[in-house]
Amino acid sequence: MCCTTAQAVWAPVQATVDGKAQRYTPLAKAQTPWRICALLPQGKDKFWWGVSWGLAQQATQVGVKIGIYQAGGYDQPQRQKAQFEECLQLGAQAIILATIDSADISPQISKASQQGVPVIDLTNQNDHPQISAHVYSSTQAMAQMAANYLLASTTGKKPVVGWLPGPLNAQWVKKAETGLQRSLPAEKAQVIHGGYAPTDLSSQMTQLRALLARVQPDFLLLNAVAAEAAARLMPHQPVAVPIVAYYSNEGVLNALAHSKIKAAVTSSPVIEARISVDLAVWVLEKKPYPRVVNPPITLLTPENVQQFNRSQLNAPEQQWFIARPLPK
Repeated sequence: MCCTTAQAVWAPVQATVDGKAQRYTPLAKAQTPWRICALLPQGKDKFWWGVSWGLAQQATQVGVKIGIYQAGGYDQPQRQKAQFEECLQLGAQAIILATIDSADISPQISKASQQGVPVIDLTNQNDHPQISAHVYSSTQAMAQMAANYLLASTTGKKPVVGWLPGPLNAQWVKKAETGLQRSLPAEKAQVIHGGYAPTDLSSQMTQLRALLARVQPDFLLLNAVAAEAAARLMPHQPVAVPIVAYYSNEGVLNALAHSKIKAAVTSSPVIEARISVDLAVWVLEKKPYPRVVNPPITLLTPENVQQFNRSQLNAPEQQWFIARPLPK
């Protein structure tokens, strides 16, 4: 069992650790107040509010110093690279990275490795060979779970599915598209691709309107922000199209609770954030550590969403995105 009352709130948790299902028990305390930077894509989507909160909470709990940065959006890979360089200049001893563009930031990961600064992959699935450890929920598996639910809801004809995956060049989007292709091949569904866009509400609403202007789908299979946009838009459409989200945020959970979304897959980003801090400390302290931790994913519907522990996904009420520089 875990060691403090604070840990008991969220852990131990069931997870897949290096390919094996087991209980993940968190770090109790760091040996020294390590200096860690966390780089997140944006604070526009409340998904990342929960991540920033989980990072700050776990850093306090284990006794390390953490700087939390957000680049301003998935269209800002250069800003994330600049923040990475800033963290190295500030003497960060480890970097937790939720990647915008895996290829674009590859040189910075190599540079950190050469300087002995471990990089922990958080949530967005960066496959760079010099990353020390990973914690994420597989968007490939999440997209497959959402697609399989959609197929099970279909009767008779091959469905037409409108698809909005998220931002271009994000590794997690590429993985999700692999999952979609495996579960919805051409013989099972006609998938209409609505294009790529950053996951802010304005960009996704624009993509969604353009998609619905050219096709009348039987289902919408969407990223969380697009699903949130669709839930707002559907009451104003001549035909309501069922919405399935392949990952969740606070807006998706609220829409599910009001039956505005048919189903959504959810991960546990707050827990992923907490685990990333543990991984960074274990690597720095040269202790045995898991290379890949995958918390479980869950299919939510209006019937079971009230049973989901929202603290695994959302920051507490009145808690905004936490941004703080790494102390000098």
